[in-house]
Amino acid sequence: MSGKTLDNKIMRVIIADDHELIRKAMAVIFQKLPNVRIVGEAGNGEELFSLLKETQCDLLCLDVYMPSFNFFSAIPIYKKLNKKMKILVLTSMDDHFSIKKIIKEDIDAIVSKSEPATVITDAINAVEAGKRFFSYVIQDIINSEYVQSLSPNKLIDVLTPQEKKVMSFVARGFKNKEIARELNVQEFTIDFHKKNIKTKMNVSSNAEITKIAIEHNLI
Repeated sequence: MSGKTLDNKIMRVIIADDHELIRKAMAVIFQKLPNVRIVGEAGNGEELFSLLKETQCDLLCLDVYMPSFNFFSAIPIYKKLNKKMKILVLTSMDDHFSIKKIIKEDIDAIVSKSEPATVITDAINAVEAGKRFFSYVIQDIINSEYVQSLSPNKLIDVLTPQEKKVMSFVARGFKNKEIARELNVQEFTIDFHKKNIKTKMNVSSNAEITKIAIEHNLI
């Protein structure tokens, strides 16, 4: 992460989740980041509202479902309390309808709880740079409805440039570790790309990926 944060100062973070284990795990992740300080934790909507009224916060990291909390009613109120505060949603929801509803609340970042902890760092970096961030799994959910409407010949168009590169390496027989080295990324990132490719292209094996790569001149 870069040396500067929001407003060129310490990024003050509040973590809100009704599961203490999640809150503590998130705290560990944030504490490893430079210039980030956790200023509060909340386990329900009442605690969170009190915290936000009393505490200066640059980034609110929260779940959608908590006791005494209605996400869609609360977010506009929180934004009035602190117009500069960024919001990162950490969720286990995996349906297109729910994710679209969250996005409509103008949330700065959405991360699936099923993803590696390092994705949180990517989300922070994006928010810090003034960009919106949707993690790999969330992007997959967003794209799923569109993908299902496409003809087989058009499916290749929904792949990102990086996913096409991964397809090319797979088709040439490279292992995940070798692809990661070639693209200068972590091996788990290649696992995610391959999972996304298989989901988007509706295939289940490297052989099928290779067939598609050949058909679309990716090797």
